[in-house]
Amino acid sequence: MKKIIFTVIAVIIFLLVIVINFSEINTRYECQGNFTRNEEVKETTIYLKLVDYRWWVSLWKKQNHDAVIWIEIPNTFYMVYHNIGKADDVYLIYENNQRQHGRFSTLSKNLYLKYLEGTFNGECKEIK
Repeated sequence: MKKIIFTVIAVIIFLLVIVINFSEINTRYECQGNFTRNEEVKETTIYLKLVDYRWWVSLWKKQNHDAVIWIEIPNTFYMVYHNIGKADDVYLIYENNQRQHGRFSTLSKNLYLKYLEGTFNGECKEIK
C-alpha cells in the first residue's frame, strides 16, 4: 500500500513539474518596418514577445485564446494583447471588441499591426 501511495505522489509531482515548466513557450522578436499614419511613413522598430500556450492550458483557463503578445516601441508605446487566435503559423491579434487588430506570422516573420491611428508593417527576427 505504501508503494502505491508513493507512486501516486511521485506521478502527481512529476505532472506538476511538467505543467509548471512547460505550459508556455516564450519567444522574443525585433521587428523592423514602417509605421504609416496620415500618409506619413516612418521607419520604426517594434519589440514583440509571444507567449504561446500549450494545448493543456485550455483545460483550466477561462479565456479562450491561444497566446499573449506584448508589443513595445521603446519610449513610445506598450501594449499587451490577450485576445489572440492561432491559425497554423499565423497569430491573429484582436481588440477587446473582437475586431482584428493585426497579425503575426511565425513562418514569414511578418508583423502587421494597427495602433495609434496608424499601421505598422515589418519583418521580424528572433532575439534572445
